[in-house]
Amino acid sequence: MSRFQIALFKLQLQIHMKLVHELQTIRIHVFRNRRIKKIVLVFVSVFKASS
Repeated sequence: MSRFQIALFKLQLQIHMKLVHELQTIRIHVFRNRRIKKIVLVFVSVFKASS
């Protein structure tokens, strides 16, 4: 792997960890709002597919 790929991987990992933390923090609020929940689920599936 090139230096750029390693840097990109580290950045993706940081973003992923931040997202996981954010999702855990807002899970209660998301549970109350189905529309937001659907958007989050779509976003997560897209994120997983792109990685």
